[in-house]
Parts: sequence; structure tokens; C-alpha cells
Amino acid sequence: HGSIYVHLDWRAAHYVKIVLDEIFGMENFQNEIVWCYREAINSKLRWNRKHDLIFMYSKCDRFTFNYREVLEPHAEANLKKYRHEDELGRYRLMGRGLKGSPIRSARDVSPDWEKMRPELTYRHYLKEGRLPVDYWMIDIVNQASCERTGYATQKPITLIERMLRASSNPGDLVADFFCGSGTLPSAAHRLGRRWIAC
Repeated sequence: HGSIYVHLDWRAAHYVKIVLDEIFGMENFQNEIVWCYREAINSKLRWNRKHDLIFMYSKCDRFTFNYREVLEPHAEANLKKYRHEDELGRYRLMGRGLKGSPIRSARDVSPDWEKMRPELTYRHYLKEGRLPVDYWMIDIVNQASCERTGYATQKPITLIERMLRASSNPGDLVADFFCGSGTLPSAAHRLGRRWIAC
């Protein structure tokens, strides 16, 4: 029930994906994650290359994915839309989308509609966070970072922790067979996962 994350840059990603499709099967390709970062933007010859790819595969359709562990915070502008509150939490008042309704699928309708015509409205409650997406804005480990070990292709611990939180549970075994700077075992240890690194 595990999964594998394979990180590559633009030079090798598309070639290796073909090999991964052969090994795991195209049906077990779960995601292409784009890891975006904004460091050392200095090329004037072409678009600056500021992302790497991470492919996620599983062995079957039953694999661990803890979406609650990687929920993203709501933007402040989105939070402001949830102006009402009851015992269940903050909500927006919405039109139900019924054919012939004068408020159809309107958002943020007047509370008068709920009082006079409750069958046309519903309360859309604020969820605990935004569901995770397949592009991650995580800065690289720059030269001034306390996290830096000096290893040339060191990954940020935030990046590795995101994968571990989503695809494993405390006590699970995780492995890194290209363990350069030791980020995965460090992150795994902090999150209570067992680990193999070599």
C-alpha cells in the first residue's frame, strides 16, 4: 500500500517517466508534482528554469494518501467571504442551483432568502483547509539557510515532510536509496517513521 516519489529535473524527467510506466504500470501513475522555487533568477537567454518534477506512483489503487495532513491554509480573501457563523462554524449562504429559482446558484445571497425561501438556499461551511494541489511553492535550501549541509542537491526538509505526511503514517517504514544530505531520515525521524537510507 505504499507509493514512490521520484524527483528529477528537466534533463531526465520525461525519459524516466517512461521507465516508471513500464515498472509500475501507467494505471498506477498518481501524480506529476511540480516543485516550484524562486532562487537565482538570472538567465536572459530563455525562461528561467525554476521547477523540478516529482512523479508519484503506487503498486495498486489502494495506497496511503492522508490529505488532511497536507491541507493548505485558506487565503485571507477567501476567509473573508465566510461572514456568517453558527454552531457548526463559519459559512456562506448560497443559492441551491435549482432550475427556475430567482437566485439559482448565486453566492453570498441575503439572509432574507434563507428566512423566506429556505428551500432555495444552503449554507456552505468553511472547510478545515484547502485540498492539496500538484504544484508546490517551496524554496530551495539557499546558502544562508541554517538547514544547509553543503550537499549540492540538498532538498528542503519541508518538501520531504510533505511527502511523508501524505503517503505514510507514524510507525511506517520509508526509504531513500539516493540519500545525499540525509534529509529524508531526518524528516522521517522527526515524524515518527521508521527509515532506511543509503
